[in-house]
Amino acid sequence: MKKVTFDNTELDYFVHPITYVNKLLFSGGKTMELWNVIEQEKIYTFNFKSEIECIVQSPVIDIVAVGCSDGSIHLVNLLYDEVLFTFTQKEGAITAISFLTDSTLGLSLMATTCQASGRIVLWDLNAHKIWTEMENPHQGRAITSLSFIPNEPVLVSASEDDNSLKMWLFEKGQSQPRLLKERCGHAEAPHMIRFYGG
Repeated sequence: MKKVTFDNTELDYFVHPITYVNKLLFSGGKTMELWNVIEQEKIYTFNFKSEIECIVQSPVIDIVAVGCSDGSIHLVNLLYDEVLFTFTQKEGAITAISFLTDSTLGLSLMATTCQASGRIVLWDLNAHKIWTEMENPHQGRAITSLSFIPNEPVLVSASEDDNSLKMWLFEKGQSQPRLLKERCGHAEAPHMIRFYGG
């Protein structure tokens, strides 16, 4: 994460919550703060037990997901200054979070991945439990980022470790998504190069 400085404090991360005019969420270490940047006024401070690794806006206004280094994912209501509920993915630091915005599946899903696991966990937000797990979607390599395509039942995962980008399609009645498309290059250093043709 790139460091930013605000109010003479070095911070790791910032997010602009949807509909929050002149307000930004800043995080540094185990603390997240909501500020009115025009008035330079701190509105709320949220403290967590471990370092904050990522903050993602949910499809619901006022709610953000906070991923921490101990594998916890907190859904926080910014309007009421409260943690609604917490999930735990025990493999390590949460590196990416994304929310499904497609309504055709009839599900409210959140996808998360950890730094070392190489696994994607899909959480059912209505039932507050794991919906399914995608084991080794990148052959056990660390997953760098996750993103659901807006209003489509498609999750895109990327790994710098195996140099690939994959699209996963979720279909109604199926517990596991299927691989729709992928683009990949060399996962390891090439040991032979030849010219095509000629």
